[in-house]
Amino acid sequence: MTKKLEFRRFHRGDEEGFSSLFREVFHVEKDASYWNWKYFQSPAGQHMIIVALDKDKIVGAIGSIPVLIKVGSRVVLSSQGIDFVILEQYRDRGTFFTIEKIAREECENNHVKFNYGLTIKKTYRIVTKFLGFAGVCPIFNMAKVLNPTPYLRQKIRVGLLASPLGYVAKQVLNVLNRRKLPAFHGLTTGEITRFDSRFDDFWSKEADHYEVAVIRDCQYLNWRYVECPVPYKIYSAQENGSIKGFIVLRCFQEDIKRGRIVDIFVEKGREDIAEVLITQGINYFIDECVDVITCWMLEQWPIIESLRKRGFVKRETHHDLVIRSFATDIPNEYLTDKSKWYLTMGDSDYY
Repeated sequence: MTKKLEFRRFHRGDEEGFSSLFREVFHVEKDASYWNWKYFQSPAGQHMIIVALDKDKIVGAIGSIPVLIKVGSRVVLSSQGIDFVILEQYRDRGTFFTIEKIAREECENNHVKFNYGLTIKKTYRIVTKFLGFAGVCPIFNMAKVLNPTPYLRQKIRVGLLASPLGYVAKQVLNVLNRRKLPAFHGLTTGEITRFDSRFDDFWSKEADHYEVAVIRDCQYLNWRYVECPVPYKIYSAQENGSIKGFIVLRCFQEDIKRGRIVDIFVEKGREDIAEVLITQGINYFIDECVDVITCWMLEQWPIIESLRKRGFVKRETHHDLVIRSFATDIPNEYLTDKSKWYLTMGDSDYY
């Protein structure tokens, strides 16, 4: 089947066919504005997405989008592997490996230093065994239940009992979880709708504390969280006019209503600021009637202790962080040291 297919870069005008592919494979709706934002508007450059076509129909895609990452004292061009999708009838080995080979060559031709991505358990073995990726670490959720009703329904066989018990428990938890924001002299928090140049100053001041991290300047943050067609709620913390931290939140309806701390970044050593922003997030999610809050945070970062203090507990996910280096001066062995990474949900394209 591979010989009958055409392989090329994703072009403007492919959006409708790409949306149809995602609808058929994943049963999700993504419109043209989403693909245009994701593939053509990134401040790091344009995409490296390869599509497979059977005549005029897009039947598969594999590739990555560019991401500027701080590695040691340098800023390097990396790319995040995304949107591995092939229609079932085209999933022979030849199709997959042909698209992947072309996508990899696109990265090398564009001087990408390394790929990173989040796999599910099913694809982890494929990318590490056949595609040259190496595992960094499993990804864990820090999770906090706000509404126990959905979980009680799973435990209590008599469904009529679960709802009233869950309702009572939810009201009690809301009273316990909702708090006034801690007051610290000179520190204020508030919702923002755009990241201004003060966030450049904030990132420049904090960057040296991170070995491997996505560049969080205002250009990137505005593209990722403001210009994205998906809505986010953003709060910043300021002290005497200077930015000291921010948190990015999103509600998502699945089988239950989930609240996600998509990104959180605070001044080093300021657990008080992390506490304020996390409290702001919890209060927002209570108002939005969220059932459970989740957040990605690697264990080496102090924010995880602030989450634990507010009742978040560690839970497994189905994701692993993987990398593949193209540069001899940034070997896989360096990038697979998880202690070097700062990673949040927003560093993936999942959320």
